[in-house]
Amino acid sequence: MEKIIDTIRRLEPEINNQGILIEFTDPIEMQEVRDFEADFGFTFPEDYTEFITTHGLMGFKILKSDKQMCDMYEPVIIAEELEDVRDLEGEWSGQIFIFQKFASPDSFDFYAFRKTGTVTDVVSYLDDGGVSFIAPTFTEHIEILLKSMIDGSYRNKYNNYIRYDKAVFDAKELQAEYQFAMQRTFQEAGTYLGNTKDKVKLQKALELYDEVIEYFSTGKVIDDHFLLNANFLKMWAYSYLLGNCRQEFTAAEISALQQAIIKQSEYTLTLVPDNSNHFSDKASIRVICNTLAWYMAESTQQKEVLEKALGIIQQGIDHIETELHYFLYDTQVRILLKLERTEEAYQIIHNILGLLPDFADFQEFKSDEGYNAWLGKL
Repeated sequence: MEKIIDTIRRLEPEINNQGILIEFTDPIEMQEVRDFEADFGFTFPEDYTEFITTHGLMGFKILKSDKQMCDMYEPVIIAEELEDVRDLEGEWSGQIFIFQKFASPDSFDFYAFRKTGTVTDVVSYLDDGGVSFIAPTFTEHIEILLKSMIDGSYRNKYNNYIRYDKAVFDAKELQAEYQFAMQRTFQEAGTYLGNTKDKVKLQKALELYDEVIEYFSTGKVIDDHFLLNANFLKMWAYSYLLGNCRQEFTAAEISALQQAIIKQSEYTLTLVPDNSNHFSDKASIRVICNTLAWYMAESTQQKEVLEKALGIIQQGIDHIETELHYFLYDTQVRILLKLERTEEAYQIIHNILGLLPDFADFQEFKSDEGYNAWLGKL
């Protein structure tokens, strides 16, 4: 039979192609192994003993993340961790397992040895406490492990109920990679968005949010939460550019930005679930409607557009819950005044100042001639 190290070297190139690196510790002293065997009253399989005393313990590292996928336990740990194991019916099997465990959060628990009395033999995998006898020797056991590294099935426990499907596995792996890359770009965009008065960094944030959104438009990622938030934060990037960096743009560029934020806000609003009572969805509706209505009104004198903006701001007002949301009334008043519906606008101002005399957005009206003349007629 081929030696374990020869099997490893034969399969290693294919394992490396899967982005997995095989590593070894220093060899274990033979006397250490014999001492463990004497202390616990059993004998390790000879091919196992020969391997670890010649080549050391084997481990596997995922190169992409630089994390350990799994590692062989030292003999002392194997010897100390004695477990009673249940059979598939949940009854004690009458056997004690001494196991060599390859473990990480996203891989199986890899068991190698079974002890019955003083007899130790090899069992490759356990499932729910039951025995799956896969290999009669440790050498064959390792070959199965290495081949599962190549086809990806090391992430699945071998048992009688689960059949490894490489196409499904590969699709899930790719989807996980896309999700991770999307979230990493999303976080990077956020670092640029935090610079709310920096034109260059805000434009970079827009580019990165577009990259995030492309993961959804191409079907690489399906995640309604991130899709909504990426579009919502892209809207904020436009708002910061128009609100804080306006002086750095030409009139034509400002007009283009206004149209961009209107388009962005309209689309983002369609992503908020209908009739949702979730506090975050209601908060999104308030902010999106306010942004959309404000820039629609700012960018036009057309009555039909202003009337549409008035309907949109009303949608936001319908979700007012506290005084902190009264900024929506400011947008409503500005649109009404632009439509020359001053009676309605002044009534709203009067009502809000009656409730909140210090409401910042309406302080200017306290010295406004038109508003004061209207008050005098009440």
